[in-house]
Amino acid sequence: MKQLITTLLILLSFTANSQLVYWWPVGIDPMWITQPAASNNTLSWQPSTSQVSSSGFNTGTGFWYQYNHNQISRYTSTQINVFCPNSPVMQVTISLDINLENRYDWLYFQYSTDNGATWINPVANGPTSLNGINLSTYQIPNTTAGNRKGWTGNLGVIAPSYMLPVGTYRFRFIFVTDVSGNTYAGPGGTYIHYADINNVEIYCPTAMPVEVSNWSVRNESWQNLLIWSAESQSCKNYVIERSMDGKVWSMSGNIDCIGLSGYESADKNYQRGAINYYRLSWVDENSETTRHPEIVSIDNRDEQMTVIDVVNTLGQPCSVDAQGLVIIRYSDGSIEKRYN
Repeated sequence: MKQLITTLLILLSFTANSQLVYWWPVGIDPMWITQPAASNNTLSWQPSTSQVSSSGFNTGTGFWYQYNHNQISRYTSTQINVFCPNSPVMQVTISLDINLENRYDWLYFQYSTDNGATWINPVANGPTSLNGINLSTYQIPNTTAGNRKGWTGNLGVIAPSYMLPVGTYRFRFIFVTDVSGNTYAGPGGTYIHYADINNVEIYCPTAMPVEVSNWSVRNESWQNLLIWSAESQSCKNYVIERSMDGKVWSMSGNIDCIGLSGYESADKNYQRGAINYYRLSWVDENSETTRHPEIVSIDNRDEQMTVIDVVNTLGQPCSVDAQGLVIIRYSDGSIEKRYN
């Protein structure tokens, strides 16, 4: 299950006018430091899935590795120097995908301004520690685990953001598990737990006068309608991207900037029976791209559509779960190609 944490309005006004200055390239090891040594069962870069995660994938068996229990593993950056010519502050945004044993296994985030001598919690209501490690960090809504300020449970895709002064930083994630093991089902099973770190991005404000607000999505007449407002603008075009997991993105729409106060983009090719994620970017007159910090999502799993017919690649009628590629035609005229 995926879900969205709404970004605060102050962050929206900041990054609607911002430039991405640090990020993890998709599928490339960001080369942060793992302690203890990286493995299939600790928080580290996982070559089998090309991402930072608490566990890798066993291609031989088709099963995910279970992350180690009774562990404290750290994933720490080298020093990152950020200078923003137009502002004394920057925004750090983290993209995570969390499905952990609720209140038993936790992921935390900290930063240091003195090369790791001391660590600071960007959002904390009070300190707590485990084995001498300070674990106070981001407060998750509805968390009932006392003073622990971290990520736990099935949160799906979240993107917390922090406003920090510009300067030289080190960042780290801490993954902490209890002594009990979780139960893993087979591929696609419902008992697979994990902590994925999809990206770390740092933004600096720029002088680009594009102010985007009211970025949202709704389903209307068998299409996902993407909506946003632009109070002022100096750009070439807007780009809308769609994802099924908040990690891999593909083009959904491209609209020219033509001075409107409000824009809409209809996605008729969204994935039926699934959660669809969208992100918005715009290209300025200097061909620089700025991405809206908020990912919006819509749950299309409850749509009531009638299946007209199902055929295989030879045009022969078959069942929806027939082996191989099947083509499904719905009552709204849409067509879905599914590989079983």
